[in-house]
Amino acid sequence: MKHDERIASSDREQLREELIRRSEESFMRANDPAYLDRERYRIRGRIRTVFTVAAIVMAFISAIVLYLCNYTYTTYSVDRTWKQNALGAAALYAFDEGSILLGTDSVSYQKDGNTEWTSPLRTGSFRLVTESGYFALYDRNGYQVHIGDRSGILSTVKVSRKILGADISASGVLAVYTESKDAAYISYFDRFGNRLSVEVKTVLDVSGYPMHIAVSPDGQKLAVVYYSIANGIGESRLVLYDFQLGRSSSSYVVFTREDYDERESLLVDCDFLDDRHLVAVGDKEATFVTYDKPDAVAVETVMFDAPVRSVSFTDSGFLTVQEREKGTFCVVYNGSGKVSTEFRAPSEYTSVITDERYILFLNKEKVYLYNLSGQQRYEGALVSAPLSMAASGSRSFVINTGTELEIITYK
Repeated sequence: MKHDERIASSDREQLREELIRRSEESFMRANDPAYLDRERYRIRGRIRTVFTVAAIVMAFISAIVLYLCNYTYTTYSVDRTWKQNALGAAALYAFDEGSILLGTDSVSYQKDGNTEWTSPLRTGSFRLVTESGYFALYDRNGYQVHIGDRSGILSTVKVSRKILGADISASGVLAVYTESKDAAYISYFDRFGNRLSVEVKTVLDVSGYPMHIAVSPDGQKLAVVYYSIANGIGESRLVLYDFQLGRSSSSYVVFTREDYDERESLLVDCDFLDDRHLVAVGDKEATFVTYDKPDAVAVETVMFDAPVRSVSFTDSGFLTVQEREKGTFCVVYNGSGKVSTEFRAPSEYTSVITDERYILFLNKEKVYLYNLSGQQRYEGALVSAPLSMAASGSRSFVINTGTELEIITYK
């Protein structure tokens, strides 16, 4: 037994000496300049290999994305057709994951070729405004507004004065513009139809007529484009209200701009790009307002190269269709007022439809489809001439033919 223990002890000693020797050799080798150079070269080679492979993969992915984004469709398929009663000239609007079909006596929500819900409408001249997951359906020159979401009508607001305009926020806050004989009123409601405590009242002869109103996504701020006539000349005025930070003033006004007459410019529309950024667009210029608090307002002006024929807002900016000497051009602006792209547009069109992917020009004979980079994706007639269309996916659209609805996909 003692002999075996001596053998085991000897083995352990040899093993210990061997480990010490190897450790010393490794230390000497690790600090040898030639060895260090070889290791650096090996590591750099591996890094170069990784970056080369990554660059090739990214270039391949970018090429595929670029091809798909600029691929020109040559045809389309009709994926589904379903008849609707008394469609007529009903208008389609993209909303949430489907589209809203607004007729003369009903409103419905269509999704994937199915009618999710339908609500009757009283006779009137209804207009639709949407923001994120909410919509407001107001009867212009009437007395009621319907507030809804993807599940259907949530509430109905009734007012005592004629409605001339409305807008809704991403939080479901509704602003309604009404008029009496000598004054304009902008009233606020929540998504359940309850009147909120804030209200804007202006005297028409003094402030002018509200031409367009826009509510910020958080529902806290309101922008109004006023129009008035002085000495036979039309004048525009942009006013920004803040119902929280602007409480120090009984009018809630935190910003006003009214020098548009100096450039003979008239504002036609305004919208919030987010809670801090507002853009107002006219026939000759656009005003960009960045607002943080009443004493921190930044304003930039962008003058257009040619008269504006129409204006449409996108998720991150807006676009104008301008008439130039060389023809009709579509100019897309980002949220800071810089031109992101411009391209020759169809001179004949009845409407322009935009979303975060496409710009669609529509007339009675053809449709012209472009991406936001100005690349034409499709041009041609549809088998069924559309009265109205709404985007319904990356390459799909819902079409109202007057007698039925169709879902088409470009290929």
